[in-house]
Amino acid sequence: MHSREASGVRCHFFAVGSGSNHGRCYWEVSTCTEFTPNLYHVYKLTPAYRLRKAGSTCDGSRTQLAIDLGVEECAHLCAETTNCVYFSVGYDAAIGQCFQEDSSCTSYSSDTYNTYEVIPLSSEVSLTCASG
Repeated sequence: MHSREASGVRCHFFAVGSGSNHGRCYWEVSTCTEFTPNLYHVYKLTPAYRLRKAGSTCDGSRTQLAIDLGVEECAHLCAETTNCVYFSVGYDAAIGQCFQEDSSCTSYSSDTYNTYEVIPLSSEVSLTCASG
């Protein structure tokens, strides 16, 4: 099985075969939203993330990714954005604002945001498909 970050491209979905394709498993490197019905079940990966610093943002540049998102939706958006490792989600007056944070994120400033880190798949439990 290939890493979802092979060649700088992240995997967002995986497909598991059924019927005559039972036991086959593929990474789907795509941002597609529609799928053609076939002998595969397609699942979207949920990115793993951890809180880096509550009530703070990373010092350095920030890029707004979206507004009106929760933490999990912002994590998905970050995971699908090239070079996004750290993201922040606002609360109180900044509620739902989702930002990509500076890639180094070594120092912080107090703010109405919580800052998170996307955990690479290589740090998570490996996914494998049973051979059939």
